[in-house]
Amino acid sequence: GGTVDWAHGSKTSTVKLNGRTATIDMDTFQVTVDSQVSPLADPPLIQDGTLYVPADFFPSVFNAQNPS
Repeated sequence: GGTVDWAHGSKTSTVKLNGRTATIDMDTFQVTVDSQVSPLADPPLIQDGTLYVPADFFPSVFNAQNPS
């Protein structure tokens, strides 16, 4: 499994999984992965305290697949 941390002051979320680290910036809609910055396919969303990212986020960043 991985870990997810939320930094309220900077509005960023850091995800660690499969030896990689990705930081999602809610203000710029960008993700930084291992020091490379890329735009997200769609803006992230926070709803009822849960952060949602585009469906392609985990497979493209972490080579992770949805369980079947």
